[in-house]
Amino acid sequence: MNIAFLTTEYSHENTPVYGGIGTFFKILAHEFIARGYNVYVFIYQGKKNFDFEDDGVKIRVLKNFFKSNRIQELIRSLTKNSDRFYNVYFGLFIKEREYIAKEFKKFIKGKEIDIIETQDYGGYFLKIGKKKPIVVRCHGTNIVLTDYFHYPFSKTTDKILNEIEVMSFKDTSKSLITVSDFSGELVNIFFDRDDYKVIYNGVNIGKFKEQKEKIIEDSIFYFGTLSKEKGVEILCTTFNKICEENKSATLHLVGRRDEYWEYLKKHVLTNEALKRTKYYGVVDYDKLEKVLSKASMFVFPTRGENFPFVFLEAMSLSKPVIVSNIKPSYEIIENNRNGFIAENDDDFYYKIINVLDKRIDVKLISDNARVTVKEKFTYEIMVNNTIAFYKEEIEKFNMSKESL
Repeated sequence: MNIAFLTTEYSHENTPVYGGIGTFFKILAHEFIARGYNVYVFIYQGKKNFDFEDDGVKIRVLKNFFKSNRIQELIRSLTKNSDRFYNVYFGLFIKEREYIAKEFKKFIKGKEIDIIETQDYGGYFLKIGKKKPIVVRCHGTNIVLTDYFHYPFSKTTDKILNEIEVMSFKDTSKSLITVSDFSGELVNIFFDRDDYKVIYNGVNIGKFKEQKEKIIEDSIFYFGTLSKEKGVEILCTTFNKICEENKSATLHLVGRRDEYWEYLKKHVLTNEALKRTKYYGVVDYDKLEKVLSKASMFVFPTRGENFPFVFLEAMSLSKPVIVSNIKPSYEIIENNRNGFIAENDDDFYYKIINVLDKRIDVKLISDNARVTVKEKFTYEIMVNNTIAFYKEEIEKFNMSKESL
């Protein structure tokens, strides 16, 4: 099988800044390569055009549309803040998607691609066409972030992104995978599509496993992007209170966004809490489990997720995990059996204190967490389900061609 990915991100030192989506595509690509498939990755948010290979995965990075054309970039900068030029600004975003489609078709030409997978955010697949079966995996759209989770709204840009996303989902020839039941609910609400297949994200339980690293006693770990939306400020204010009661607790923040860390240092953490907080910045994926295995517990007070990888990775390490009261949490965690769901901000404090003071059976909870991941949320399960879905889609596509 020849598979092409169309994405904004891919986890590699040669690629632009990436997050969870980039890690996901790297994982999936390498799993497919290990099974004998050919994988081609097209990344369309680069600083320059170049090709490279990552352990058998053939990758092309396309320079960002606006960075590649100074005139287009000038027009965009002049029109982005004016309702008067909304149609002009909107037209530039359509041109961007036409540019992506044109360059992507050049990339896959002659490669006998059987199926294409892309991400939902931004509707960048809008102009790809219908000559190959296309699967859109719904990790999370802009319209969901702004209109459901109420992330900060940039009036013109977000309005356009949301409009383009709605347009892109109207093409029912493109099949949908959602990463959770909750993700499927949102797709139905915002795009009126209920024809999706749920395939849960999975983690590498061989990589994320209980290590022999010495645990830092009373350590509270968070990893992921540092932002208000991810609940990091809630975690820091909670830690301020914990420092008043527990003399040995420490906070460990692993993830990108140095500027947000500076904000937390200056405006959120108390002097005492700051002394007991360590910021790691971005940790290379290959070294991540070694750092995380030192944790006593993980805390994720995120305001909104479709289906968070970090919950599973933390649970796979056989650690107690405390998460926020959002719908996807209930698809992963059974409260007080394999982890903890905090009902509100104050509840994070009480649950963290309970773990620190060992008022609950931490080992039993931790063991149950890993068992849950092994039974439901592994790479193998995710990849097997994905391949089965691909084969169904390829067969349907070929049958539809024959019937013409």
